[in-house]
Amino acid sequence: MLTNILTYHVVPGRVNPDQVAGTHVTVQGAPLTVAGPADHLSVNDASVVCGGVQTANATVYLIDTVLMPPPAM
Repeated sequence: MLTNILTYHVVPGRVNPDQVAGTHVTVQGAPLTVAGPADHLSVNDASVVCGGVQTANATVYLIDTVLMPPPAM
C-alpha cells in the first residue's frame, strides 16, 4: 500500500510549470488532476503550497496533504 501511495505522487518525465495543468497518469498508474491558475494550483483536493522547484532530475510541487490513489477495480 505504501508503494502505491508514494508512486501516486510521481508523474513520469519532467513537467514544466507552464505544462502542469491538466490530467496526468502517475507512476502508480492512476490519473491525477492539476487545476487552477499558476499561483493557486491544486492537485486533486490538495493545495500546492510551493511549486515549480527545479532539482537535478525533477520539478517538485509541494502539497498540503497526502494524495490517496483511487481504489483498485
